Amino acid sequence: MTGPIRAAKLAIAVAAVALASPAVATAEPKEWDIGAYDQCKASYPYDRQDNIGRWYDHLKYCCIKTGGVWAGSKCVAPPKEQAEEWTPPSDLSTQTLTPDPVYVPPGSTIQNLEPVG
Repeated sequence: MTGPIRAAKLAIAVAAVALASPAVATAEPKEWDIGAYDQCKASYPYDRQDNIGRWYDHLKYCCIKTGGVWAGSKCVAPPKEQAEEWTPPSDLSTQTLTPDPVYVPPGSTIQNLEPVG
């Protein structure tokens, strides 16, 4: 009977470790680190004239790694995030509301108020 208990304890321990471990963020940077891009670009170990295709692959790698956007043959800053424009839900009622009439008990008089002057 110690086998199933041991397996249950092990399963609980594994689950606890998995829940307690911090999640690894995989989101790409939202800003382009130009300094890091320049350093990465300068780290290319070969003469770029020897193999221009390899040079552009290295530039593309550096661009993406540092948060830039590869645009054909050059690295550019990522576009700024646009704020979403709020739109009402499509199932929202669009009818015109009218107020209920005011109830006046029978026999009451309504006085018209006029400015004194």
